[in-house]
Amino acid sequence: MDGATPDLLERFKQGDSGAYRTLAERYDGDLRRYARSRMDASLQAEVTVDDLLQEVHEESLKGIARFEYRRERAFFFWQCGIARNRIRKHCERLKRRPPAPQLSALPREHAVSSAQVLAEWMKAGPSPLKAAARRQDGHLIALAMDQLSDAHREALLLRHVEGLSGPEAAARLGIEPGAFRKRVHDAKLKLAGLLDDLLGEDERRANLDLR
Repeated sequence: MDGATPDLLERFKQGDSGAYRTLAERYDGDLRRYARSRMDASLQAEVTVDDLLQEVHEESLKGIARFEYRRERAFFFWQCGIARNRIRKHCERLKRRPPAPQLSALPREHAVSSAQVLAEWMKAGPSPLKAAARRQDGHLIALAMDQLSDAHREALLLRHVEGLSGPEAAARLGIEPGAFRKRVHDAKLKLAGLLDDLLGEDERRANLDLR
């Protein structure tokens, strides 16, 4: 597990205001890429990416005392959820539909398969090299997750972001463990297909750990 993020969170909760600035800088690149991919040119003419991120940080600061860090990247996905809601609210205010995510492929030097992206994302305790790869792909996972159904997205977040066990997550959702396992299985297959499209693969090469 990433040690710096929980340490920074704890330092902030103990009164170190600079810890949040350091924390925000850690995820700034991925969060910006995520926001830009969710905002077309016409929306950015009304609300800049910088304005949106300022709103995300303001809401994060209000709710951070209740945030529980369970697994690497959980803070990033939490902030993506805030950004997604802020974009939706701006679109409601402007009486327009939220723009479709701009799913551009990775540069060729970063070419990977959906199976590789998912396998690295779902592992715990990565090496520094694997952590760097995750930072490259984090916003892509977030964008693909946005296109899942609420039920499938929540299942993956509980299992692979919050880090709950299968039975714990099933109890949280009020369903049987077997039903939860199937939901996670189906969600991973859908997510792999979305990543195939996003990464420009010719065929699906998902070889996933579906436990």
